[in-house]
Amino acid sequence: MNIGIDARSLIEYKTGIGYYLNDLLINLLKIDNFNNYYLFSDRKIVFDKKEFNNVYLIVDNKHKIIKKTLWYMLDMSKLVQKYHVDIFWGTQHVLPFGLKKIPKLLTIHDLVCYEMPETMSFYNKLINKLFIPFSVRRADIIASVSLSTRSGIKKYFGSVIDLNKVKVIYLGSNISSVSENKENEFFENHLNIIPAKYILFIGTIEPRKNVQLLLKAYENIRKSKDLKLVLCGKVGWKSDNIMQAMKNHIYSSDIIYLNYVTNEEKYILMKNCFVFVFPSLYEGFGLPVIEAMKANAVTLISRSSSLNELVDMDELKFDTNDADELAAKILHLCNNPQEYDRLRSYCSNRGKDFNWENAAMEYLKIFDCLNGLYKQS
Repeated sequence: MNIGIDARSLIEYKTGIGYYLNDLLINLLKIDNFNNYYLFSDRKIVFDKKEFNNVYLIVDNKHKIIKKTLWYMLDMSKLVQKYHVDIFWGTQHVLPFGLKKIPKLLTIHDLVCYEMPETMSFYNKLINKLFIPFSVRRADIIASVSLSTRSGIKKYFGSVIDLNKVKVIYLGSNISSVSENKENEFFENHLNIIPAKYILFIGTIEPRKNVQLLLKAYENIRKSKDLKLVLCGKVGWKSDNIMQAMKNHIYSSDIIYLNYVTNEEKYILMKNCFVFVFPSLYEGFGLPVIEAMKANAVTLISRSSSLNELVDMDELKFDTNDADELAAKILHLCNNPQEYDRLRSYCSNRGKDFNWENAAMEYLKIFDCLNGLYKQS
């Protein structure tokens, strides 16, 4: 089979969906040398294909006006025909026009445009509201990254689609260890970050990630404990107030913002933090939570959406609007080393439950199923 894939998220500086697709593809290609994978994009694709002979990077950047989503919706069908694609996989919520004759897989990561539209830019909200309903109807199979996201699909589209075509496939994490020398080099280059002496957040700096709650909680924590706060992530939509809150914070000199970090830097930071905190208001999955647990970090999450599926110990959860509860939990861990060790052990073991090998096998089953549909058509 020739499998066509929306690869627009495979840019140099990847975020959630980009990491998801990169890591899932690597594991698919490790177990599948029969099918051909065509990665389509209108910009440079950053994917290491040298180990695999059955993956092809197709960049169509000849258009100067038609770009991004418009290019995807209007021009993808031409590439599908040109490269004789048998199955198309829409990896980020939407399917292009003109794919009437081939089976289609659609991955839904979240439904932010329905659940929290106020946290999206007008353009992104419009694009999603226009094309997601069309896409869920047209898809032959929908891969949902969590039970929470599947519930959202049922809530908003249950009356117009067959929910039996929605399959829940959890993400994994390929966060990998680095050498002790590289760890030492990192901390030598960041002398203001001391192992086990900082609270860590990694994610896009935007309202939905609820960083302001963490900043508020940090004020209470810092009064009692000499812990720094390290924030990492690309600056996103409506981030001005968040960045200003960092600068105006009473303990601003102890708040360190690193912007985008590489996979190696992310692992080092997660492995050596005192706690990793993910206070998001809504997530379709929450990949940084899995990455942190796989790096053996004590991981605190907000009680929201899919995050409740990833961590099932209430000691590691806090309400999305309760900074005092978050502060109290971190201070409790500071003062109770045995409890800290117990929760670290839980997080380490829980992280092992999520792996890309299982996800890749589930996707391969879907491709085989869709191939059956193709032969019947």
